[in-house]
Amino acid sequence: MSATPYLQGIIGSALFFNAPLELTQIEIALFDGNGNEPSDAGYQRVRCDPGAERWSFAENAGKTRFHNQIPVVFPAPSGNWGTIAALGIFDAGIHQLLFTSPLDAPRTIEAGDNPPVFLAGELVFEIE
Repeated sequence: MSATPYLQGIIGSALFFNAPLELTQIEIALFDGNGNEPSDAGYQRVRCDPGAERWSFAENAGKTRFHNQIPVVFPAPSGNWGTIAALGIFDAGIHQLLFTSPLDAPRTIEAGDNPPVFLAGELVFEIE
């Protein structure tokens, strides 16, 4: 997981300046190997807001792992999205990227494919 300067800033402000950390809307995005989102062909980010009904965590061996509790389902591609190699999470309220993370295995998504889906527990984010 690679935190963006935006995320580093809001975490630092919360820790050192007692600023509230208020993420009320987040979206999951897909990226190719160059960091580009698909631009059309039915693609759109998927909203998966913060909350215990949508996310959970576990601590193990000094690491905290957060994972989705509900499936994250993207729309069906109406055209080619290319090879998807990473995902990211956006602060949807202000459209700022929080972080990106590579996928375990890149996937080529073409017109007519089933919608990309991350089943419950498949999105795992680790904080050390």
